[in-house]
Amino acid sequence: MFFPSSQAWAQIGLVQVKTCGSGAFPATICTIPASGSGHLIVVAWTSAWGSAPAITGVSDNASNVYAEAGNARAVLSSSDMVDIWYAKNSAAGATSITITPNPTGTTGAAVIWEFSNADLVSPLDQTAVLNSQPASTTPFGASITTTAAAEAVVSVLVPGASISGLYPGNPFTGDSLFFGTGWAHLITSSAGAYAAQWSTGSGPYATSTVSFKAAGSGGGGGQNPCDLNDDGTVNELDVQLAVSMALGL
Repeated sequence: MFFPSSQAWAQIGLVQVKTCGSGAFPATICTIPASGSGHLIVVAWTSAWGSAPAITGVSDNASNVYAEAGNARAVLSSSDMVDIWYAKNSAAGATSITITPNPTGTTGAAVIWEFSNADLVSPLDQTAVLNSQPASTTPFGASITTTAAAEAVVSVLVPGASISGLYPGNPFTGDSLFFGTGWAHLITSSAGAYAAQWSTGSGPYATSTVSFKAAGSGGGGGQNPCDLNDDGTVNELDVQLAVSMALGL
């Protein structure tokens, strides 16, 4: 009997997106609906105007391990910044997230995404930043070129002027304009170059864009077509999944 590989089935999807803040961090705790098991949690944080701290750590109450998404920190001169962190293969039940900037007590705000069906082992694909860009009323987010068909792309733009939303016709979904920042995501269906574009007042800007691979897209547990749940091993769970799929359950 033939069973299609997980590469044919996996479709990364958005579970939830939540805003957090504004306030002084880490005293401000981000509350989200309980996370699912085996998901990808993405956290983007931006500082208040007039400060450009670094993020020294992100944690949650389910003991998920967070890492910076490559060199994802983008800076607008010394006036503002944004950084993106993530936790792969999440434990179920994360409901509160703590973001620690340096210096502590810095005012900021965050947007948190949760995606299903991301690669469990090495979801991070591409990271791109643009620091202190010249003034524009139609700025592009940092462009990334994905290496897999199915990816989740998160793009954040910190403008030095007002922001009214995504530029008409851009394929990204605008998730929020919270804290005067542009937060957006895109679920791709083919490998290629992607960049969000925004409509803003005329001013400089900085932007960070990160992409994450779906399960089964290669580079992690999805390399073995028998590893149906992409946990990095072939075991009884994969057999049970195969039987269920064959029976149409």
